[in-house]
Amino acid sequence: MKVAIPWSLSEKNHFGDEYNLVFDKNINNYANLLSFIQEHKGIRFNIILANSDDLTIEQMEALSAENKEIHYQVSRSNPLHITLKQKGLPFYFPNTEAAISFRQLEEYVQLGCTDVYIADDLCYNLEKVRKFCDIHNLQIRLVL
Repeated sequence: MKVAIPWSLSEKNHFGDEYNLVFDKNINNYANLLSFIQEHKGIRFNIILANSDDLTIEQMEALSAENKEIHYQVSRSNPLHITLKQKGLPFYFPNTEAAISFRQLEEYVQLGCTDVYIADDLCYNLEKVRKFCDIHNLQIRLVL
């Protein structure tokens, strides 16, 4: 099991396996984000986009070229996930859009998700869910 925690610049010792990084172009600067990613190669960052137009697909490709461990969290209602799949960039949907059935798991595989939050009945059948996800190279995400 890996633990994902919010990234904090004030933390001196980071202890998570991966970090959630919220990006909002109204608050953050892309050049600073790119520089930051370059300084932290090899660390998995889940970039959570505050708005659908916070980063262009070209910017996301540049970030992913700098760090292969960049994953994007986008809402299923955001058509950006279609472009991310076409470009081969890792993405997943937020925990508010967790898969609750095997039918939905299959749908998320077809949509190109690399990770999936699970909830409800799927949490009571973790062994079967794990086998399904292993076959489809899908990482399970849970909110503890």
